[in-house]
Amino acid sequence: MATYTDITTFEQTFPEKSIERTFVAEAASIAYEYINSALDGVYVVPFTPTPSVIEKLSNLLTRSIVLALVSKGTVTIKDIKDRSAIDPIQWLQDLRARKLSIPGVTVLAASGAWCNTAGQMHIFDLDNEVYHQPDHDRLDELANDRWSY
Repeated sequence: MATYTDITTFEQTFPEKSIERTFVAEAASIAYEYINSALDGVYVVPFTPTPSVIEKLSNLLTRSIVLALVSKGTVTIKDIKDRSAIDPIQWLQDLRARKLSIPGVTVLAASGAWCNTAGQMHIFDLDNEVYHQPDHDRLDELANDRWSY
């Protein structure tokens, strides 16, 4: 099960040892899916390697979800917001709306992982296409080349 939260390190941060490992694993899995679904279309998800911002966000979500699972057995967005010092849901919404950014991670230029701005340099033609005239000699060469295949 993939997560952005290191479960073994994360379990040690709880003061009481009464929380079962299955609750932490389930909460980390829920946080992973929630982050990926919230940021899909803005960033290429899942993140590899995991940026520190996403790791911290996942830890906040995981902690809130664990506490909500242990206390009620169900999780709501209100529970997550109420149990966090920093609202991870608002943080995700700000990342999605591009009010905040993840340092070192390229934002998608359009909706879809195949189209992003990483490593691109745009070069524009200065000559207006209205002035483009076909070179008939070159067109004959291209036609001859096609026949030779």
